Amino acid sequence: MVSTATRYYEFVGGHSFESLFAQYKDASQLGCMDIGGSPSAASGLDFYRRPNGKAAAFAWLTSAGVYVGSLLFASQGARDSVVYDPELIPFPTSAAARALRSP
Repeated sequence: MVSTATRYYEFVGGHSFESLFAQYKDASQLGCMDIGGSPSAASGLDFYRRPNGKAAAFAWLTSAGVYVGSLLFASQGARDSVVYDPELIPFPTSAAARALRSP
């Protein structure tokens, strides 16, 4: 997975970087998730890894909120997703944030 401030891309397959990206030279094979928001906003993509080192879940910080999901690695090919149960956890509105801070 690779992210920008408004999109994330999934790259599936290959045993090296060269073989992984070779199948995506045709732009029609490249899929992405577009969350919208401000392209100039800060963003970040992080993974939860199991003790064996394999990523099991991810969190992607966007201007719209935090997009989270689990990862399932099976026999996916190009354009297949490894993400399941994704959810956008929106940031609270200003009024909701003030209500949380009020005693």
